[in-house]
Amino acid sequence: MDSQMILLGRILGEVYRLQERSDKDDAQVFGLRNGMEYAIEQELLEIGFVSKSDTQAIEDALDELDKRHRQGSGAADYYSFESGLTSRGIGRSAILVVFEYLLRDSRFADVIHALAEGHAAIEIKGRVNRVERELEAD
Repeated sequence: MDSQMILLGRILGEVYRLQERSDKDDAQVFGLRNGMEYAIEQELLEIGFVSKSDTQAIEDALDELDKRHRQGSGAADYYSFESGLTSRGIGRSAILVVFEYLLRDSRFADVIHALAEGHAAIEIKGRVNRVERELEAD
């Protein structure tokens, strides 16, 4: 575990201690505050984490899909898109998080919408529609 992750864990531990969060037990807060790798890993699993490399892989796949779509090489197919990423160890939950991040950052919106409008998992359609409504409300 690198020093940035240890620092993140310590900061989270201090924040939880100061907030006196009832959903974190004393052992977890102690472990975070003292840089214990197990406590930090557990916290990151609970919070959720998408690595830079996974984010980049999803963006690269979206970019490739966008290029093919602009060349008229057929419609976007979510399940093929997901399968390519799953074979690289990137799951649907990471894809959902990155899609939302990119939509909120106004990047790849057309491609993400095309994937969601086609034959796609209901949680993909739901997340994209929810984010779109939230962005329109702002």
